[in-house]
Amino acid sequence: MDTSTRQEILQLLADGKITAAEAIELLDNKAAQAVEKAPVAETIEALKAGENVQPTTGEIPVEELKESEVVSLKINRDDIIPSAKDGPRPRWLKIRVSELDSGRGRVNINIPIGIVNFGLGIASRFGGDNADLAQAGELWQMVKNGERGVLVDVEDEEDNEHVQILLD
Repeated sequence: MDTSTRQEILQLLADGKITAAEAIELLDNKAAQAVEKAPVAETIEALKAGENVQPTTGEIPVEELKESEVVSLKINRDDIIPSAKDGPRPRWLKIRVSELDSGRGRVNINIPIGIVNFGLGIASRFGGDNADLAQAGELWQMVKNGERGVLVDVEDEEDNEHVQILLD
């Protein structure tokens, strides 16, 4: 995605014409389109033909790799951007607290995953209980794997509260 397209999307966001969620979606879609348009693979000969570089004196000679020594590396689109079948990675950690009997919401918190990542990084640096850090690591592994859904679902009958923590 070129810089001007990204700037246009950010300007629409700054002007209030689109929401932050819409901006994120547009940026993700534009990035996916850029990856799809990128050439999948080019041969060494095509790259050499396009270079047209003349060696100058004082350069160190480089030995050419034999064809049997050439290592191939393929990067698929799914390695960079999750495929549609997997769905996009979760963007929010949501915390919901409601009353058990009426279902009326008491607390509704949405935290961007980037801030969760930042917080987990700080927690790992400044220590704490190793068991807590291990649980935080498990949470972050679920986010990296693209898992969505309920992480914690607790019903506290004594306080008449239903607490849910989920990735969405």
